[in-house]
Amino acid sequence: RGGLLPYSHFSNCSKLYQSLNINCGGQDVDIENKWGSLYYEGDGNARGGASLLYVKQNSNWGFSNTGEFLDDEKRFDSKYNAQASITSSGSDSELYITARLAPISLANYGYCLKNDVYKVKLHFAEIQFSDAEAFNSLGRRIFYVYIQGELVLKDFNIMVEANGTGRPLIKYFNASVMDHTLEIRFYWAGKGTTVITRRGVYGPIVSPISVCPSSRSHCEVHSEAKTMPMVVGICASSSCLLFLVSAVLYWRLRLANNKVVKGSFTLRQLKAATNNFDPRNRLGEGGFGAVYNVFLPNLLCFLQPSLGDVYITCDAVALWPF
Repeated sequence: RGGLLPYSHFSNCSKLYQSLNINCGGQDVDIENKWGSLYYEGDGNARGGASLLYVKQNSNWGFSNTGEFLDDEKRFDSKYNAQASITSSGSDSELYITARLAPISLANYGYCLKNDVYKVKLHFAEIQFSDAEAFNSLGRRIFYVYIQGELVLKDFNIMVEANGTGRPLIKYFNASVMDHTLEIRFYWAGKGTTVITRRGVYGPIVSPISVCPSSRSHCEVHSEAKTMPMVVGICASSSCLLFLVSAVLYWRLRLANNKVVKGSFTLRQLKAATNNFDPRNRLGEGGFGAVYNVFLPNLLCFLQPSLGDVYITCDAVALWPF
């Protein structure tokens, strides 16, 4: 990658980053999702033709492209940005309105990255071809994708992979950063059509790019600050609820240990509670006679006669469940 970063100040990093999010061909945009908000920095203001090198100011990424659409009749500045005529639905549909093009090679790079293993998320949508007209469906865009010099997508056709035009497609890859620099290169190898549906429609095309450490479950850099208070609140509420339930159980058990039921019982009730005074339920002898286990609904009790009365003492463990 000796020629990728021609300016020496790229290696003089005042700080190191752990992510980059690029809205290729578009403007800056915030996208809301289930994790929070992710801010994509746009490169839509980049102007220039062959061998353009663009560096995002006050950020840690840039791109370069090579080649020229000599057969394209469009205005010079608009040759390298694609604009969708029909947008897809969904919370992230704004990411697929625009895309960046290159006649031969488009290299996106991140610099001043912490050395780590990163998750690379590449977004694609074929927005120059359309299924609406029969001749549009004849167009074929085929290109290669390299990450850190390694070929990860060969003969890649967005329409085939997404099963149609205008449909979002995401590809995920892992990449190791060893020298604080990440390179993602899209390369047209001369395959596909060059004049269908019209002249100048060929070469690689890419929608947003996201890069974050592979240890994260997602690449949403803004989500941590937003979700942390919610996570802390949930944990605190759960702890309070657990403490309250434990306190209630503790006091009910304490009360149950001293619970004595005194009253009059028929012989039939006593037989039923002791399984007809089954010897297996006999615990021993007390001061006024035999002591039996007594089974009442949700309670494990002990029966003992006392001067004509019957005392039933209930044990705490029988309170579970309520």
